[in-house]
Amino acid sequence: ITMGQLPDRQSLVNASENNPDGYGFAVNHGDHIVTGRSMKYERLIDRFYAEMSKSKNPIGMFHARYTTHGTTTLENNHPFRIGGRKDLVLGHNGMLPIIPSSDDNRSDTRIFAEDILGNIGIAGLDDKSTFRTLEQFASGSKVAILSTAPELRDNVYILNEHLGHWDKDIWWSNHGYTYQYYSKPA
Repeated sequence: ITMGQLPDRQSLVNASENNPDGYGFAVNHGDHIVTGRSMKYERLIDRFYAEMSKSKNPIGMFHARYTTHGTTTLENNHPFRIGGRKDLVLGHNGMLPIIPSSDDNRSDTRIFAEDILGNIGIAGLDDKSTFRTLEQFASGSKVAILSTAPELRDNVYILNEHLGHWDKDIWWSNHGYTYQYYSKPA
């Protein structure tokens, strides 16, 4: 998550090369959220920077995927719209306790966004008890949510924020951006 400050390109390249299974971004402009996805990161990083430059105080999310559940496809790249809404998107790092059925090729995160969180009710993001329950459900994982939903208080929510780290105005979910290329085992 970046609060106006752009991460340097090499950090995004490192994160992408260390998580090579698909890429996506979301930019919250305050009144709407723009998303993009690709199976190649080079031009997507450029699109992310261009989109961030369109607002005075944008909040951005760039996600690089390492497949754990679901197929490695464009449709399983983060971010996902929560319950199909255009004003709520999420990205996730980790593994959620969701096991897709054998005929469901969606990732655990996509199922969480499309089926579970939307049905729980997003108002729970502003309720301390429900927020803690969501953090416990996502135990060991980090979930970042961007919102322009009028019924929500904040424009950014991070489940298990303490498991990531802040570097000035950028929150990183892990340290994969700090080192160059780790090849995925065959």
